[in-house]
Amino acid sequence: MDGKASTQQIGEWLIGDIFTEAEWKRWWESTRKALKASGGFSILQKRRTPIEIRGEGVSHADELLAAFNKAKQPKQQIAAFEQIINSYEQFKEPEKQLQPIVVAIENAAARNQKLHPELAFQLIMARD
Repeated sequence: MDGKASTQQIGEWLIGDIFTEAEWKRWWESTRKALKASGGFSILQKRRTPIEIRGEGVSHADELLAAFNKAKQPKQQIAAFEQIINSYEQFKEPEKQLQPIVVAIENAAARNQKLHPELAFQLIMARD
């Protein structure tokens, strides 16, 4: 396995021998939250993507901001911003940390106003 495993692979190894399907889901949810909170692991939503161990911890808030900044398309920005909204409590100084995101959303909405008005509207709604 060259030192990598995905959520799906870990589940396959543990379900049956150690956990039932329901026990696995409960255990993995609490474990995933703890691993993400530690900042030492990168766990993507895709079950087949390997979990990455980081050299040093990254805060979940910084990880969310980086994901938003990587997003180039309005749909990707909306999805990334929704994750930020869902994890709002992770930000120690939300007014300061999220101000660049608000500006980026306003700029993206302005750029897409004529070509993709529905996406511009979604961006503005997410911002508000």
